[in-house]
Amino acid sequence: MAGDKEVWLLPTINKEIVYPWGHRFLINLPVGKSSRDVIMAKQALSEALRKDVDIKFDNGLILDIFNEKLPEMVTYHYVQRKDWKVPLGINQRHDVHYFDFDAPYPHFVDGGLSGSGKSCIIRIMLTSLIMNKHDDLQLYLADMKEGVEFMIFEHIECVRGFATTLKELLQVASTVEAIMLERLTTMRKNNMRKWNNDKCVLCIDEMSDLIETDHDPDKRLKQAIKAKLRAISAKGRAAGCWLILSTQRPTVNSVPGDIRTNISTAIAFRTRDEIQSRTILDAPDAAYLPDIPGRAIYQHGVKQEIIQCFYLDDVDAEILLESAPRKEIAHAHNESKSDPGIQQPAINETAVKTKKMGKRPVVLK
Repeated sequence: MAGDKEVWLLPTINKEIVYPWGHRFLINLPVGKSSRDVIMAKQALSEALRKDVDIKFDNGLILDIFNEKLPEMVTYHYVQRKDWKVPLGINQRHDVHYFDFDAPYPHFVDGGLSGSGKSCIIRIMLTSLIMNKHDDLQLYLADMKEGVEFMIFEHIECVRGFATTLKELLQVASTVEAIMLERLTTMRKNNMRKWNNDKCVLCIDEMSDLIETDHDPDKRLKQAIKAKLRAISAKGRAAGCWLILSTQRPTVNSVPGDIRTNISTAIAFRTRDEIQSRTILDAPDAAYLPDIPGRAIYQHGVKQEIIQCFYLDDVDAEILLESAPRKEIAHAHNESKSDPGIQQPAINETAVKTKKMGKRPVVLK
């Protein structure tokens, strides 16, 4: 107040930058005004401008106003890479977001409603890994839907274990844990801080199958599996043993907190409510995503951003994978014998019979 006159202290625009995607404003806030207050008002500002906006603080307040909305579908196009990065999708600036398995935080979790895009993003991650790094990769897959989600990967040479039941999942998880422990022993003996040889990835399509119920006959089995996942999430990073976990019903029972704590990268598609969103993101935002398949919130560390994930159907993925090396039957049965003390991965007998008949698996529609 100046006398009887009220004085309003308003933000000032220091600079405007024009990009192909829209306008960026560098803003100076008046003394005493928190950037957090402005960021919290993002939705109100978007509605007032009738445009999508993004507000963040990076050595000053940055306001981005976008000319167009995110596209509702972006087709995946494979581009060969020599690193461990896999493409996930694009943001409104048309920047491609990658997930780097060889970065400090290699474990990954995704979740969302049925049809939201979570299975598609796992398909893209696995296809990219196989195409880029199949010589340096050991994949262990768990598909509790009788293998229908992962069947296109089952006969790829680098897929060392394939589980469709809880017993097989325990066997596969035990194998990965044993690989991890053996590598850690080798690292200690050789004064190594990081495993720089071939990498091992365990991917589970539906974590909700591990939810325990009252009088559950599989309770001990599920507890044993989660104990293996807990150990891998805590100690697998340095040993090159990584987790990809996916769930349609994100809850503290499907993705236990002591496992989720060790996973710093997540994609949350639309969830049923704020509780499910918080399980994946520690934030309610995924409950308010539009009903667009592939629309998701990508969280890496403490940073979050809305992206449109790439789309790749199983037929196109199978076409891409035609050049990937296939299993030989003798190798499929003996592939773990070179690792002393490591349990034999689960081998799907249908896959063996299909190989003997000289046929490739058929993708059921």
